[in-house]
Amino acid sequence: MEEEQQPTPSISESVAETPSAVAAPETAEPQCAIASNDQEKDEILAFPRNDKWNHRRGEPRVFALVWTCYLLLTTVMGFARLGQAPLDVNEYRPSARIMMVGVAVGIAMLWPMVRLSQMCPVDGGIATVRRDLPIILIPMQAMLWPQIWLGRWTVGQIGITACALLVWTFAIGGLLAVALGRRYRASTQQSIQPIIRTPHWVWMPAIIALTAVVPLVQLLGWNTRYAMMSPYTAVLHPLRNEWTQHAQAVTPADWTQLVFILIVAMLCWILAYVMPVQTSGQVTGVPVARRAESD
Repeated sequence: MEEEQQPTPSISESVAETPSAVAAPETAEPQCAIASNDQEKDEILAFPRNDKWNHRRGEPRVFALVWTCYLLLTTVMGFARLGQAPLDVNEYRPSARIMMVGVAVGIAMLWPMVRLSQMCPVDGGIATVRRDLPIILIPMQAMLWPQIWLGRWTVGQIGITACALLVWTFAIGGLLAVALGRRYRASTQQSIQPIIRTPHWVWMPAIIALTAVVPLVQLLGWNTRYAMMSPYTAVLHPLRNEWTQHAQAVTPADWTQLVFILIVAMLCWILAYVMPVQTSGQVTGVPVARRAESD
């Protein structure tokens, strides 16, 4: 008798009947990978719920929302004085100056105040400031350049104003990068943090004093030719009333002062990159990192 041939099971049926070797976990804890160099790619931070770092979960989206709302508020406050009167260039320019001074105040005071009032970020001040720069610069430049048509200012006047705010943004960002310190390389026992541990409350008065020297000197009645040495006067000096509609009103001395501020900003960024570090104990508030298990 011929033997009965039994049907061979298909691959899909065999796979379905084979029990899985490793059961998938029911719940997976949310983890946030650290953006670091090649030696730290396997470090993972497990963030528990309701911890001290919740204010950093939405960064930099939260700061982008705050900055956009601040620019909107500054614009409303600047142009609210006009009311429903017919818009004239001579009436428009003071409101535009108020708006630009508000932008300078946001760069020199609001931005440092927000970042210095928070806990030190795990990825360090350099990465934090680098994420903040596009958020600040793009809307700011979008507000400035239309003033050539709205305020009937020249390209040279708006150009040096935009460059002044750009340079001062890099300068304040460099100071924040130094103040917030380098990146924390968290481990199970110890972290690395900067040797320079100046408290944040020291940096904020220093930034205010640095940016307010020239305006205070002018309020005292002393004439100064260093208007570009402060972000507040740097936006008013090129757009003052007595300026004519000629581009040659921008003097070489103004550009020289901006170059000096740019050099100082570059030195701050270099200091933030080469800042010496030392190994210390575990930092309070910094989540403990755990190394991913390799198969």
